[in-house]
Amino acid sequence: MPYNVAHVVKTAANKEVTIAATLRAWGQLVRLPMLPTALADPLAGWWVSGQQLPMASFALVLVASVCLYAAGMVWNDWFDYRLDCRERPERPLPQGAISRGSAALVAGLLMVTGMVAAVCAGRWSGYTAAGLVGLIFLYDAWTKHWRFLGPVTMGSCRALNFALAWHEPVGSVLWMPVVLGGYVAGVTAYAAGEVQRPARRARVRWALRGIVVVDALLVAVSGSVTGAAVVLGLLVPVVLLGRWWEST
Repeated sequence: MPYNVAHVVKTAANKEVTIAATLRAWGQLVRLPMLPTALADPLAGWWVSGQQLPMASFALVLVASVCLYAAGMVWNDWFDYRLDCRERPERPLPQGAISRGSAALVAGLLMVTGMVAAVCAGRWSGYTAAGLVGLIFLYDAWTKHWRFLGPVTMGSCRALNFALAWHEPVGSVLWMPVVLGGYVAGVTAYAAGEVQRPARRARVRWALRGIVVVDALLVAVSGSVTGAAVVLGLLVPVVLLGRWWEST
């Protein structure tokens, strides 16, 4: 009996460790600490456009943004599998913590969920999400290996994410997603050499967190201090998730 009890306890503990490791692998795959930055873009876009989109539709846009961002991150590793096996074997797919089949299935489901949520939010959001999906695949499958096209494509993804919460194009703020896209393109170009230059990783991490700051500044320029503060508040989960991630 004591042996059986010990065996059951050991088995349960092993299962807990396995579940925790699997969840951590999925968190690593979708870049969990950066997910709040995906919310900052449409939140800022919604605020600078005068909050024209109804609250229910806006909530659907936030769901769409997070789903499409997470899907893009998973597809990124899926397409980079062979390269990561050589350069980053610690990533979840080369390590075998998650199978490529499972990754593709989850990425596909996330992408479909994001598209459905965007279409339900409104016509403009649906069209914008469709463009975003196209750019995600373009970047993950091809342009990220090009010095110029890669950053431009990534910047364009963020620009469309900013405009995802609009009801329609707003002429007076059309320059704002361009500014955000330019910033992200610059960060992407700088991050291109981080595998060969590991010292860059900390700076790139902070630069990516700066996306929230840029979004908040754009809202502040539009005249809403309250909106800027709300957007800037997303830095809290970004930093906390980042610190928790590093400590686990």
